[in-house]
Amino acid sequence: MIDVLIVGAGRIGGFAAEVLAGRGLRVGVADRDRGRAERFSKALGVEAFVGSVDDAGILSVARKAGVVAVALPGRVAYPAVKRLLE
Repeated sequence: MIDVLIVGAGRIGGFAAEVLAGRGLRVGVADRDRGRAERFSKALGVEAFVGSVDDAGILSVARKAGVVAVALPGRVAYPAVKRLLE
């Protein structure tokens, strides 16, 4: 099980993944861009997931995570949080 799933592998999501993984938490990073997700996976040893919160696979991972952190731009963060909470 993942302790924290970070949705969004940009600067903020990457920084959060780095800090949390550095503190020994099991971290997963989800992003629509495979390259971004895999870059953090390789650099930080976190698990990468490719897709968005509209994908059944990402929602399944989110349901099993201890915490889900949304690190998306404001224009897409609200719909993503809404979808995760449904």
